[in-house]
This record gives sequence, C-alpha cells and structure tokens, in this order.
Amino acid sequence: MHTFCEVRQMRRFLTVTLACGLFVGVAAADEPTADSGRVILDTNSYWRAHVTLRPPVFGTAKDAKPDLNAILQVRERDPVSGHRKEVSVSPLDQPYLPFPPADWISVDFDDSRWWRDTGAAFYPGYAGYYGGRVPPVLALICLRGKFTVTNPRQVKDLTLTVAFRGGLVVYLNGKEVARSHLPDGRISFETLAQDYPLKVSVDSKYPGRPISTRNQELVGPRVRRLSKVRLPSSLLRKGMNVLGLRIHRTAIRPELLKLKRGFGDLGPWCPCGLCGVSLTALNADGIVLNVKCPSGSRVWNANPLQAIFNADYGEPHDGLQPIVLVGARNGVFSGQVVVSADREIRGLKAEITPLRSKSGAEIPLSCVQIRYATATEQDYWAAHYYQGRGKVSKYDLRRFDPLMESPPAVVPMFDPSLRTATQPVWVTVRVPANAKPGLYTGTLSIRVEGTASTDVPVHLKVCDFCLPDPKSFRTWMDFVQSPESLALRYGVPFWSERHFELIAETFRLLSQ
Repeated sequence: MHTFCEVRQMRRFLTVTLACGLFVGVAAADEPTADSGRVILDTNSYWRAHVTLRPPVFGTAKDAKPDLNAILQVRERDPVSGHRKEVSVSPLDQPYLPFPPADWISVDFDDSRWWRDTGAAFYPGYAGYYGGRVPPVLALICLRGKFTVTNPRQVKDLTLTVAFRGGLVVYLNGKEVARSHLPDGRISFETLAQDYPLKVSVDSKYPGRPISTRNQELVGPRVRRLSKVRLPSSLLRKGMNVLGLRIHRTAIRPELLKLKRGFGDLGPWCPCGLCGVSLTALNADGIVLNVKCPSGSRVWNANPLQAIFNADYGEPHDGLQPIVLVGARNGVFSGQVVVSADREIRGLKAEITPLRSKSGAEIPLSCVQIRYATATEQDYWAAHYYQGRGKVSKYDLRRFDPLMESPPAVVPMFDPSLRTATQPVWVTVRVPANAKPGLYTGTLSIRVEGTASTDVPVHLKVCDFCLPDPKSFRTWMDFVQSPESLALRYGVPFWSERHFELIAETFRLLSQ
C-alpha cells in the first residue's frame, strides 16, 4: 500500500505528467478497440494502480544502470501561462516509490488504498501515447481492473488486447495468462523489457537529432501490442474477478544522453506505459460490465488527496470500506466518500454518530462536521482522462473543490448521454486536546431519495501526541485571504459586520 507521502509523490508525478502533455483530445488511431463482442473493461474503465518510480537506467536489458551524473533538460509547460521552459533535472531529484507487495495479483488483495484512475491517465494526450513529455522515471506499473461474473459457464470467448510501452505480464485472478516482450521463466519487478531499436528515438538521417512524437511513422513502434489473446474461462469465478496488468520499463539507449534536447516531445522518452486496453466477451451473459455508471445509487470510497470530477462514478465491483482517519490530539483531520447514481440525486442527507472507543471515551458530535463538495471549476488539464466517454470535453468537466455545510437540493447528471450524477461527502473531525489515545469508531449514514440508507463505518485512530494551537505553528503556508471575493461570493456589503464574521470564519478554516 502507498503511504501518505507515497500517494502525494504519485500525485505530483501525475500532475507533472499532465502539465507537460499535449492536451488535444485524441489518442492514436490504433488504440485497442473491441472488434466484436461486448466490452467488459477498457482504457476508460477505473483501475487501481500502483506506480513504482526510479531514476532512469541507460544501456540494454543486460547491462543497464542509472547514470547519476546525467543531467536531463526537461521542457515543461507552465500550467498558468502556457509557456514552456527548460529545466535541468538530475536522476537524484526524481521521486522514489517502492515496488508493490508480492501478493498484489491475488483476488482478495486489499487495493483500497491504491490510486484509482482511468487507464487514460498513463498516456496524457497524443505525445504521451508515444512516451513523449512523460518523465522517464516510471519503472513499473501494476494495474488491477475488476469485473463481476454471475455465471462463469455462460462466459464465452474472453479476449484481451493491450497496447503498451515496455514489457507486459497479464494475470487473471492471480494466475499468469500472457506475457509480451519480457524474458521467459521467473522474473522480478526489476526485470527490464526487451530493448527498443535506436531508430525509434533518434532520426537516422540526422544522427544526434531526436524524433518528434508527431512523426507517427517513426515513433509508432514504441507502442507494442498483445492482440486478441484468448483468456481461459476456467480461471473465472463467481463474484468479483481481477485482471492484473504488470508493465515493466525498457532501458533507455545511452545515445540519447548526448542529445541537446531533454525528455518530453524530443529526447529521452518514457519506455514504460499503458496506451490502451480492451477486454471483451462474445456476449454479456453472465458478466457485469465495468464501462459505465451502474444503475441505481452507490456510495464509494475516495482518497482525500485525489480530485473528484463530475464525470466520476462508483464501480459495482468494489466493496465499501470504512473512512479511516489517523490524527493527533488538538488537530483537524478529514476523509471523504462519494455518492454517484445514473440519475439525478435528490434528497441527499448525511448523519454521523458520536465516535466512541472501547474504553468508553467519546468524541462528541460538536467536534465532527459533515460537508458537501461543490463542482465549480472547469478543469482543462484533466479532460483527457475521460476523452473516450461520450461528449466529455475540457469545457464541461468540473472538479469538486469548495465544501458547503448543506447538501444540494438536486445533484444534476453530468451529461445525459453518460447518465452520471456525483456528490462527494466529507467528514472532518476536530480531535479535542484532552482526547484519550486509541481507536474511535462511529457510523456515517447516507440517504438518497428513493433508496435505502447506506451506513459507512468511520474509524479514527488518535495518536498519543498533542499538536500545538495553529498560532504556534512554525510552518509558512502562504495562503491569501481575499475579502473582496468573499463579499462577492456571499453577497454581503463590504466591511459590514457580516463581512467581518465571514472573514473570521475564513481564517478559522485556514488554520486547520
């Protein structure tokens, strides 16, 4: 499982990836598609992902090693101005994330704390499909896609097609079923995939000049394929099934270190990535598909570090887990769950019980707050995550951000063609300074009009440490409070008593 710091570093990596990408809503024309049959999982389905980051290695599969003295020139795009700039980066500056547990391919493995995203997150835009403008620090990608089988005997012609960079191992319910561009026999997480020829990186007509990803004829071989592999239906089981994808990196050719341009559209590219995936069956009999928002309403878990968008929905294949908070006395800590449905959400209401420990200690309701996120900001950068879903575009994709104390009367559908309505619910606990250390539990009950109440366990571990009051903090956070926007947002006269009350409330929230 990823720790808090590891998830934060992964988020930074994905953010950098987005900021460096070409955000044209197009993928390569040869991305895997379903030639026949019903699609069970595809690139735009949600996957649980574990990403291992390492300094890039140079050489071949037999002798590659990191060059810690290599300085790469990174061409980054400023997310605000849009201008590109050259930045020198050393392998020592790259984030470091560990390999996953050995049992990650097991059906019963708990991946609830793994990153949840669409498969499209691993090739941002057209250039990213071919590894351009993706930092070459990806060492291993492990993905878990889920689907439910109601009757294994009815499933016919289960077929998989994957486009990827590097090497690939495929697992079905913990058993290896296919391998591509990797050695035979036993391999480790560090095993390098089959080498790429130099011609996919450097222009043969002009030695020393890198190839632009816009030249699809030359960079096309970077994307490898495992096409129409028949998966054994004997491995299927009734209930949840797991398709595992393990993608290994390839060593970077050392000639690329001599190029003047750094990685990105030109120069060393990322030889590890998922470019597309499609799992199909002859028909949908006996299978619950994982390609769209399921019918009815559903409450699902979401990492508080991960942004939620109005196109997101909960899968029918993941069980509901407790909201787990870990905190110290005199601190404020939050978690979230999300409600989604294939229709408008009406009558949403959330209530929580006091949090109690086995010893009888209690954190009262006065210390617990429930809030509802609002989708207000258009998110241009993340539009490519959903480019394969209906009419999703950069103009209507919105990220949930502000937290309101009252639920909306109606949560609208994001798009009638997608039939998805989404509403995050946040639980925030202010742990009293005199709280006894230990595990506190309670229940968050969520009701939606026309459905039964859903109970979500809430677990709070209070550590034996007391945080100082915010006024005694020694960390500079550089928040800016805007009294003008505050008055405009709430429609109050400037510098009135109500305006000053709102300013005080803003500072109280900022102190958390």
